[in-house]
Amino acid sequence: MSRKGRNGLSGRILVVEDNTRADAALSVLCQLYGAETRTAASAAEAARVAADFRPDAVLVDVSALNAEACKAARRIRSALQDALLIAVSEWKGQRDATSPAAAGFDARLFKPVEADALASLLDELRARG
Repeated sequence: MSRKGRNGLSGRILVVEDNTRADAALSVLCQLYGAETRTAASAAEAARVAADFRPDAVLVDVSALNAEACKAARRIRSALQDALLIAVSEWKGQRDATSPAAAGFDARLFKPVEADALASLLDELRARG
């Protein structure tokens, strides 16, 4: 990562979320802590943006780990093997048919995403290598 933000947030983060208010909020949160961000509203758009933007981390709204979220994860993982893929779930009690790891994600966060939790998770995942 070439840029270091407060609380460990740094680099390029792609936010994949079909709710424009939610993607704007998460994107602004990341920017406030030093990250450069882009957003996408679908798997197809995420793949296009990721190819040009080359994010270090990708936050994907998984709302019950639907097929669209899994498709986005697969497309991004195949194009950017080193990017960190983080599933963002609606609530902690949510039960998914597929686990985030089985769908190709490195980790999961729960809404509302807090900057410190995101920064800590990114630092932990980066340390794993």
